[in-house]
Amino acid sequence: MNVLSQWCDDNAPSIKSAIWGATIGAIALMITGSYWPGWNLESTTQKRIVEATADARTKALLPVCVESFQRHANAQQQAALLKADSWKRGSVLQPVVQIPGEPEPGYRLIDDCANAAFAALEKSAALKK
Repeated sequence: MNVLSQWCDDNAPSIKSAIWGATIGAIALMITGSYWPGWNLESTTQKRIVEATADARTKALLPVCVESFQRHANAQQQAALLKADSWKRGSVLQPVVQIPGEPEPGYRLIDDCANAAFAALEKSAALKK
């Protein structure tokens, strides 16, 4: 027993360093493991599924939304969309748009639709000149 205690006393600084190194390494592994590609928590996976679903839904409904605006908007509403600031275009477009199965389209869809409708109106105005 005397030999073991003597060895521990002689190597105390290196043992302490090894313990601290292992502790810091374990913490670093936990943090890195949470973000490493392919390693996901269930909550992260669920969040990504919801975002992907919303993106796919917006992309699928965008042409329907733009076509609805072009069909239902009068000249005054189209002019208002062209004059509106980018952050106000959705409020100009929302009362006009009617999307089947979507009683109240989400902000994301309305915003993307307003920008697409604005681009289409701007393009058609440029072609008329």
